[in-house]
Amino acid sequence: MNRTKYLLIYLLSLLLACTNYESEEYISYENKVIKEIIPELLSLKHYQIPNIESVSIFLINELGNEIEADTIYEETSKTISADTVLLISQEISPESIEEQTLFEPFLRRQIKSRKLDIEINSENLNLKLISLADFQNRKRTAKNEPYSDKSITEIYLILTRISFDRNKEYGYLNYTVFCGEDCFWTNNVEIKKVNNKWIITRILSGSIA
Repeated sequence: MNRTKYLLIYLLSLLLACTNYESEEYISYENKVIKEIIPELLSLKHYQIPNIESVSIFLINELGNEIEADTIYEETSKTISADTVLLISQEISPESIEEQTLFEPFLRRQIKSRKLDIEINSENLNLKLISLADFQNRKRTAKNEPYSDKSITEIYLILTRISFDRNKEYGYLNYTVFCGEDCFWTNNVEIKKVNNKWIITRILSGSIA
């Protein structure tokens, strides 16, 4: 049973490898989903920012290809085979194997970073697109003045590219929110199209500070 499961996961990874992530059609679809999923990312339970409507949100205009990754898998991903998948499964959980397979285009560097050039229109969010340089040169809060929920007035949102399944019903990406000095969280998430709307269905690997 387990062998069949991991062979199916391996076959899924081969199907994902056939996707052209740089085509105009793919990027156009990706842009559309990004616009739709941003409010979902900022309203996740346990990560929700109070009074988000009054907070300035700065979206970095560069979509990366770095995710939360397991080093065991990353070292073997370039020459992965069904036997390798079975070997890894003895060292880490089935859940980790599944996540690594779903995010394999990132681990194999099949999906590349790119600039995000879209018009942001959000009725309920004060959202602005900024450059990576502006983010890196942002004004930092002194370490002796830690942020609290009430003191958050601006946040910075960084997204990766999105890896979709073959039918574009599921998508996988990493997002990071910076809310002040020593205040951030990052998660790999699964999104799904439900009733013609993209929602977050699972939070996978992540960290918080």
